[in-house]
Amino acid sequence: MNKHNQKNFFQKHRLLTFTLILFFVLLPLLVIPAVYAANALTNQTVLFEDKSLKVTAKQEVFDLEFQLQEIIEPDEKNEGGKYIFSYEITPKETVNTIKVNKINGQLSIRNDSYNSKAEKELTILKTTPTTRLVIPFNYNLDKTILPFVKPDGPYLYIKIDYTETVAGLSQSTNHTLILKVTYDDSLTIVRPQ
Repeated sequence: MNKHNQKNFFQKHRLLTFTLILFFVLLPLLVIPAVYAANALTNQTVLFEDKSLKVTAKQEVFDLEFQLQEIIEPDEKNEGGKYIFSYEITPKETVNTIKVNKINGQLSIRNDSYNSKAEKELTILKTTPTTRLVIPFNYNLDKTILPFVKPDGPYLYIKIDYTETVAGLSQSTNHTLILKVTYDDSLTIVRPQ
């Protein structure tokens, strides 16, 4: 008799049964992938605070060498963290004259909207005892953005503003080059005390 009552309940309340199936089965099957897709589409890296800038895939102007020298972890207030890089940027041999005007760096996280620019722009092409590329970085890489989605990075982007003078002419052209740079990460981690 109990089975009969259950059958009658579902037969009597078909609309309610259909609504419950939609709510508990079909809706999650549609909403969960949509949330992950929206997260992937909205977390694009904004390069140097300008949405129109794009990374140059290939370039034949500079040889780049970056090495992560030190990580200073943020304190308990999530402040004071830094990535410190040594670097060398060498213009490739060409008949044209290349003059670097300024260099800037940015660290970015994939799967989350976090970007951090260098403390100051540089004009020197090689690390010296007083000039290194220092980028504030106060991001918790251990956090979970969505279930099964963790932050990815940090990734280093370099913006080089330079002037190219064509050989034999006094004609100069200004260029901006944005590159995603791989770096050697043999480093020292400094933890706040």
